[in-house]
Amino acid sequence: MAVQALWSRVFWGGVFGIALAWFGTYDQLGTHWFVHTVVFTAGIRTLLDWFVLPMFFGHVWIGLTADGILTPLILNVVWAAATAGLLAGMTLAAGTWGSESLT
Repeated sequence: MAVQALWSRVFWGGVFGIALAWFGTYDQLGTHWFVHTVVFTAGIRTLLDWFVLPMFFGHVWIGLTADGILTPLILNVVWAAATAGLLAGMTLAAGTWGSESLT
């Protein structure tokens, strides 16, 4: 049932969510925040797709093909923009944007 893979995704998704929430507490909502979040999110995911994931399949790197370089880059930028938009929308709807924790 892939329980280990599920908990791994839950853990790393939580770590990634905390990193994105950090942007919400220290940056003002606007174009700078959006670009900063998209670059951070797409950069991390693209580096994982290019270097980390191929090591698990016995490859050193995906290679210098247009498909191997551009597909992860384009998909991750689109995914990052959607994630940043959803994060901004949900935090604005909840009224918690820019609020810092009391602890």
